[in-house]
Amino acid sequence: DYQRFRTEVRSPTWQQAFLTQPLAARQAQARALRTQSEARKRRAGANADLDAAACRAWLASHQADTLIHGHTHRPADHTLSAAHVRMVLSDWDLDVQNSAASPRAQVLRLSAAASSAPSSPGTVRVNRINLLTSSATP
Repeated sequence: DYQRFRTEVRSPTWQQAFLTQPLAARQAQARALRTQSEARKRRAGANADLDAAACRAWLASHQADTLIHGHTHRPADHTLSAAHVRMVLSDWDLDVQNSAASPRAQVLRLSAAASSAPSSPGTVRVNRINLLTSSATP
């Protein structure tokens, strides 16, 4: 639905027709769209997320144990199995007003960690850094 909406509102014809309307009418349309969007979110109950089984299969096919990706509205470390984890970064919004609701502007710092076995490849240590608070968590 969003992709169809995006295609429509980005067309020059739609934009020209929309902009010829009075400001009050455009604002009313925007409010109505926001209301519809919020109602749809409440009905859905949760934002779409990655499928855990698909993540485990992808990690296994690439001989990896950690998947790191951009935000899906669930910034955290998600355990997929005893051997697999999915690290989800927050969004990069620096709006301090909204930062209490969920983590904001997180980045990961990767550094080499010494391997316990000489024949195994080195491992990577990952620290999650909150740019707004400058705190780091392992």
